[in-house]
Amino acid sequence: MKFKSILKVVLPIAIIGGGIVVGNVLGAMKPPPEEKERGPIGLAVLAEEATLANVSLSVEAQGAVRPKRQVQLSPQVSGRVKYVSPNLENGGFVKRGEVLIRLEDADYKLSAVRASSTVASARQALATVMAQAEVAKTELQELGIKNPSPLALREPQLAEARAALAAAEAQAEDAALQLQRTEVRAPFDGLVESKSVELGQFVSPGSPIGQVFAKDAVEIELAIPNEEMGDLGLPIAFNATKSTPGPKVSFSANIGGKPHNWVGTVTRTGASVDTRTRLVSIFSQVDDPFGEGADNGIPLAPGLFVDAVIEGRTLNNVIQTPRSALRGLDTVYVVNETEEEIIDRETRLENEKQDEIKKAREAAEKTEEELGYKIPKEAMDAKIESIEKKYEQIAEENKKSDAKTSDGTADKEPEETTEFVQTLEIRKVDVLRSTKDYVYISSGLSEGEKVIISPVQAAMTGMRVRTFDSNEAETDASPEDDVLALASDTASGAN
Repeated sequence: MKFKSILKVVLPIAIIGGGIVVGNVLGAMKPPPEEKERGPIGLAVLAEEATLANVSLSVEAQGAVRPKRQVQLSPQVSGRVKYVSPNLENGGFVKRGEVLIRLEDADYKLSAVRASSTVASARQALATVMAQAEVAKTELQELGIKNPSPLALREPQLAEARAALAAAEAQAEDAALQLQRTEVRAPFDGLVESKSVELGQFVSPGSPIGQVFAKDAVEIELAIPNEEMGDLGLPIAFNATKSTPGPKVSFSANIGGKPHNWVGTVTRTGASVDTRTRLVSIFSQVDDPFGEGADNGIPLAPGLFVDAVIEGRTLNNVIQTPRSALRGLDTVYVVNETEEEIIDRETRLENEKQDEIKKAREAAEKTEEELGYKIPKEAMDAKIESIEKKYEQIAEENKKSDAKTSDGTADKEPEETTEFVQTLEIRKVDVLRSTKDYVYISSGLSEGEKVIISPVQAAMTGMRVRTFDSNEAETDASPEDDVLALASDTASGAN
């Protein structure tokens, strides 16, 4: 009786437990929801082809315009100003030799007259002494004196008279020079930059009266990094000559809200490198900046700050790519394109069927190992049979679709057997020169190869990409692909 009571209690529990186990096993063997097969999506990137080019290098710099010749005018004598040239004003044009100021010269004229009188007296005294010396010489000869003394010949008196005449003449020249210096003249054709004298003002030697600069040429000092000297093909301490002229320089600046341009040449380079900035000075010159060198009448005036582009040497047969293609100092991302075979539909379905059968068997084995329950062979065979029937049904539907196409009821697209796959390659290159727009490469990259110019996050060799040309849209991309590509580009851009 006890055994029957126990059996009544245990048996329902065992049946319930067995049902739970079988349910779990069958649930594990149930095929997962069918997912649409999707190949790997490559990262959408912008790419451009590398081109072969002959490139003229240039170096950009900035500098201030200054006169090549500039002087501070001042008198050499003192006096009161009695005349000021009307051209001696800021911006006035003066010619070489033009009188700019004139001092009161009455005192200097009197000094010149006195000096002239002194010269006349000295000449008269010299003539008298010379006559006396001639008379003395004649008398000594008549007396028969063969070796008379210098004093008897009046030679000391004659030397003294000559010295007095020389001193008087020097004094006269000085007086004339002082009189001449009462006028301050322009040393060259130029323009007045400043004026600091007025009519009636008393000036002393060295007092500034104005500043004038020559208008025949202006000079611009440009400072460039030492490593860019090679782009210009110029050595340190270069001086231009007729046989080795300096490179051409283009200058630009905004005047009155409008851009203007001027052309000059390099005349010399600095003889040393600045120890603090590591820059080298390049001196350039623009001839006749107020005449033929002006831009439609706009001169290159001193004090103007200009941008300069110095023409450098030419690189022949180099690879040119956009500057955005360069990663770091010497790395680019190259797009490699390979052709891969596409698996046909029947093979793909067979592979999927075998994979699903394999997963069902693995689930049965896992159940036996973890729960100690062995799936009956009949249940396993039924499971495999259902999988096979499912794929047979898919195959039948594909055949019906093909039959409609062969009857002309539907358009049949030609089946492709291969596809082109694009992958990224990280490559080192030898960079000759890089600018803000382009990078020029001597080796490591060939003409026609595509380089990636858009940001790429966590790049690695072999990763799949899909290229967009900067001027064309990508082809053969589904809406879903575009959404994923956009997400990838957003992540890359954030990087």
